Amino acid sequence: MFLKLTRNLIITAISLITLLFDQASKQIILNYLISNKIYVCKITNFLNFVEIWNKGISFGIFSEYNLSPILFICLSSIILFLMLYLMTNINPIIQGMIIGGAIGNLVDRVIFGKVFDFIDFHILDWHYPAFNLADSFIVISVMLILISELRSYILKNDNNS
Repeated sequence: MFLKLTRNLIITAISLITLLFDQASKQIILNYLISNKIYVCKITNFLNFVEIWNKGISFGIFSEYNLSPILFICLSSIILFLMLYLMTNINPIIQGMIIGGAIGNLVDRVIFGKVFDFIDFHILDWHYPAFNLADSFIVISVMLILISELRSYILKNDNNS
């Protein structure tokens, strides 16, 4: 019982921290861009902060269609609840980062009907689709899960040899 309570507290704390970082970064960058009346703020030769509103799903997929934000809110909520149900064996810190990131983008959809993406990574004229901290937390978490699973698979096969 105590371990489950501790695990849930870790997940909740990390989710809240992730959500806070995501929402604060979006607010700070959006306010900066709007107050300076700019759409692009050059940070380095390969990184800009931009004002991009994603009406679709990941990487702007389906954004060219005029689909209701309610559809994406419902879909995001269903996916979030499925993640909560299915991710019982995942490290609680990783689980918290995924949940916090998902909630961060869900908050945008509820408030704005779309998601604010502002990180524009590029090499010369090639631009990776704009993203935000919520997306970063989710991607990093998935990469950590894949590394962990690959490590477990390799260790299992080494022990069977």
